[in-house]
Parts: sequence; C-alpha cells; structure tokens
Amino acid sequence: FYVLTNARALGVREAVALSEELGANLRRASASAGRRVLVLSRSDSTLRGHFPQEVEALTRGLGLEPDGILLVPFFAEGGRYTVGDVHYVREGSLLVPVGRTEFARDPAFGFRHSHLGLWVEEKSGGRWRAQEVVSVPLELGRGRGPEGVAEVLERVEGGVPVVVNAASERDLEVVALGVCRAEEAGKRFIYRTAASFAKVRAGIADRGLLGPEELL
Repeated sequence: FYVLTNARALGVREAVALSEELGANLRRASASAGRRVLVLSRSDSTLRGHFPQEVEALTRGLGLEPDGILLVPFFAEGGRYTVGDVHYVREGSLLVPVGRTEFARDPAFGFRHSHLGLWVEEKSGGRWRAQEVVSVPLELGRGRGPEGVAEVLERVEGGVPVVVNAASERDLEVVALGVCRAEEAGKRFIYRTAASFAKVRAGIADRGLLGPEELL
C-alpha cells in the first residue's frame, strides 16, 4: 500500500517529524497484524527531497537498523537512468548528467553532483564519503544476475548507502530478485527510490489506462 505525505512541500524539521511518526505508526500496525513491513521511501526521481533526513527518520520510527540504504532513482517513463553511478536525464535525443539540468538548480533541493556517490557525500554533509558508498554495477546484474547482486548486498553493513545502476526495467527486476535473496539471508534494507522500483519490488504488473467503466 501507499501512504502519500508530500513531505517535499515541508521544511526539513516538519518532514523529519512526519516521517518518524509514519515509521512508528507502521511499526505498531505491523506488530498488531503480526506481519513484517517493508518500507520504500518513494522520492522524486530527479533526486530532489530531504535526503538522508527522511530515510533516517523512517528508520528511527520503524525501530530498524538497516544494513544499507538502497538508492534507486531509475525512472524509465521520465527518462531517468543510472549508469556508471552517474544519474542521467533524457532531454530529446541526449542523456544529460542530472547535475547539469534544471532539476539540480532547484532552489530548495539543489545539488551539484551527478555521480551518486558524490551526491550522497554532498547531501549528507560529508557523513558518508563518496568512496564509502557501495555500487551495484549495471554489468553485474546483466552478467551474473540476481546471484551477483545478492553477493554484493550480503556484504553491506552499517547502514551505508548503496547505488543501484539501471537502464531498463529488466535491470530493476534482476536487482529486486537479488535484494530478496540478500534479505532471505538476513540482511535488512530501507529504500529511497523512484516509482519504477516501487512497482517492481511490489510485483505490480503493467496495465493500461483506466477505462470509463472503471472510474464509476
């Protein structure tokens, strides 16, 4: 299920309070229902938002100590791709590093870096250095499949950010299977993703637009 908060419209202090409250509510609901909750923080795919503050507030509310924070900004419908740890935006026939686009000049959530390791370092104020950020390379998933992805994720610890490279939805499917394997081995993650990964991780199939009869 989805919980819509529009936290990007809030200041950082209000967004943190809201995210922590949401995490705590989900933890109580999970305990009451006897079911484990998997939480994805569905952010804007152009990297704008309160990061890492929202994700960390969610983890506190959930009482979760994640091994890693998976960053998955790929969003095919919007022309957003991550290759070589660099996030790109499709503009016409070109792929432009996101740091050179109008999105990076957002007055509230602006940033300088297109390389996601450097972006993490920038947004976290240096708490995580770029070289500490783990990468799931595109060629790993395409070459070794879910097993290769799982091997990388099973070594992640300490809540470090993990950059997921993807240029197609098929790449996300491979990563999602690798994540499932790592979680079955005992790893725990929280996610900061665009819409594409949320759909794939939840196993939601594509469908056409709603017809008039479905809107009644």
